[in-house]
Amino acid sequence: MSARSNLSRTGERGFTLLELLVAAVAGLFVVMAAFLLSRGTTRLLTSESRIGSAQQNLRMGVDRLRSDLERASFMTTANGSKDPDLCPAPPTTFKYIQGITYKYGGSALATPQSVANGLNPDSIVLMGNFTSSDLYPIADINCSGTTCTIYLQWGSGTATAGDAGAAAPASARRLLNFGEAGNTSAIQAVFNALPVGRLVRLTNVKGSSQLLLMTVNGAGLAASGQPIITVTAPLPLNSANAQNKRCGYDGNGNQATLNAVQIVRYQLKSLSTDPNFVWAYPETGVPADQYKYDLVRTEVDPLTDNDIDGTAELVSEYAVDLKFAFSVDQSVASTTGAWVEPSLTPFKFYESGSTPPAFTDEVRANPSGATPQRIRSVRYRLSTRSRDPDRTVGLDEGGPGLARYSLGANSFARVRTTIGEVAILNQQGIRW
Repeated sequence: MSARSNLSRTGERGFTLLELLVAAVAGLFVVMAAFLLSRGTTRLLTSESRIGSAQQNLRMGVDRLRSDLERASFMTTANGSKDPDLCPAPPTTFKYIQGITYKYGGSALATPQSVANGLNPDSIVLMGNFTSSDLYPIADINCSGTTCTIYLQWGSGTATAGDAGAAAPASARRLLNFGEAGNTSAIQAVFNALPVGRLVRLTNVKGSSQLLLMTVNGAGLAASGQPIITVTAPLPLNSANAQNKRCGYDGNGNQATLNAVQIVRYQLKSLSTDPNFVWAYPETGVPADQYKYDLVRTEVDPLTDNDIDGTAELVSEYAVDLKFAFSVDQSVASTTGAWVEPSLTPFKFYESGSTPPAFTDEVRANPSGATPQRIRSVRYRLSTRSRDPDRTVGLDEGGPGLARYSLGANSFARVRTTIGEVAILNQQGIRW
């Protein structure tokens, strides 16, 4: 064989073993670098997703809370023991007769993990009309024993109340979904069907009002088609009652109006035992969910102070802290009705060891000293956490609230906090 042929075959020779090993090692380094970069990016995206989720929970909770704070004392009383236009006085069996009731450390169910994080979340109870802004004119009040059936007006013009085919006024038309015979869905949206125990306010032509307890679930329709509400017996105007003659109603009550009143509570609690919320607690044994608390809104029974079954609303998941502070008008009460310049005093958030002032007391517990009607704004501080921990050390930034929330065993979830203020417009100008 010629030397040229041997040289040609030598030029066609493949990689040596050493070259293959070098190329493989270099490729492995490239793959590892790509993997590490990808893992870091994935962790960053997961972390941002957690923060985004906490931020979304925070936003949703704040929107709902602000909406109800704005309606505190709306179409009801700010202080049932001192309101000159509320007569007769509410029965002593009514637990809440004020627009705002502050409960320092009232979210007791959040205590186990809150203690570990140095938190003592509050709760707040609000009374107002949270379902409607309408006053419903009364056509007739028919009493028997200790209860009364209130017939709401639905006729207009020359038609008498209850006439078949009579045109309904705007409020009643909305109430009845007018045109659908026997439809009570809109009635129940205002005078909710659940349960016995909600309140209504009856206001007479002189401007005085009284709170009445509904004794039959929600509202219904009489045989004539009129909407009816069944309540505890109201006080007639021309009775022998010793109270002043502005109280109650006169005649058949057809110059009075009626509106719904609800009592709602915001607190941090777990709904894991509520069958309606099993979807929100899929892994209660997992450390991240073991101490899962949420911002919950419930309606409150005015007689027992218990949350009413079936009214719970999960407002914001993974809530860890809820605090309130107030601005209060401390000017001298006016006895003549003359204008008095307000003297606003802002109060701080009440932390562990501090004592809230008397104006936040329950009216029933402190009838002479509690002045919740003088609250002019409510400041709130709500904190939510991410579901899963992603840090092994906490942070003490020296600011309000937490930056990280301990879930035990050196694991911390990140926290987002918002602070805001809501003016209580329904209590502006109260001088009593």
